[in-house]
Amino acid sequence: MSDELVFVIGGSGFIAQHCILALLQRGYRVRTTVRLLAREAQVRVQLAVGEPIRATACRLPPPT
Repeated sequence: MSDELVFVIGGSGFIAQHCILALLQRGYRVRTTVRLLAREAQVRVQLAVGEPIRATACRLPPPT
């Protein structure tokens, strides 16, 4: 089991959620970003995890 912290961008996305699950299964602690902090609960439900992940709201500028 690892105590390392991994940061995954776009935690509500399909690929990111699979990465998060794989990391959690390997014992990593995970933090992720979501566009709206209100989506953190949705991500937890989709991943069926409790406290191991922590989400941070991240507002990105529109592409130019």
